Amino acid sequence: MTNTSTRFTRAAGICAALAGLIFIAVQIQHPPMDVASVTTNDWLVRSIAKVVMAALALVGITGMYLRQARQTRVLGLVGYLVFSVGYLLMLSTEVIAAFVLPGMAHSRPGYVNNVVIAAFGYTPTHSIGGMETFSWPRGSRTSSEVSSSGSHSSEPASLPGGPLHSWR
Repeated sequence: MTNTSTRFTRAAGICAALAGLIFIAVQIQHPPMDVASVTTNDWLVRSIAKVVMAALALVGITGMYLRQARQTRVLGLVGYLVFSVGYLLMLSTEVIAAFVLPGMAHSRPGYVNNVVIAAFGYTPTHSIGGMETFSWPRGSRTSSEVSSSGSHSSEPASLPGGPLHSWR
């Protein structure tokens, strides 16, 4: 059995497709991103699935890049490297979510909560599966707030809910 570039490209494509399917699967009925759900089996299974997804995606995009390296040249290399760094960060975040946070959730819940906020970028208040929660960073204004205030000062907008504001 010989290894050919066609075989490698095909395997990379299959890895990328599997990564996409796993990405879709882990989003369905995703648990809330809070300290209470960190210790559940659902959290562990989803985090491990996300680790596998990130690894498969890395293999997939590497194969795609190698297939197109001559045509894409430097810009393709830069895109590949940026995309790879993103998946490596996702992989490391999910390894921590799967194997470190559950062990600390009972003894240091405040710390785990802060890690969840830092890793996912918002106050964990609701499931992300339905994309029902969206957070505005402090100082952000909606277009209606800017137009109703009539001013474009550099002062941060006062939003209810503290530094992060969830709305529906």
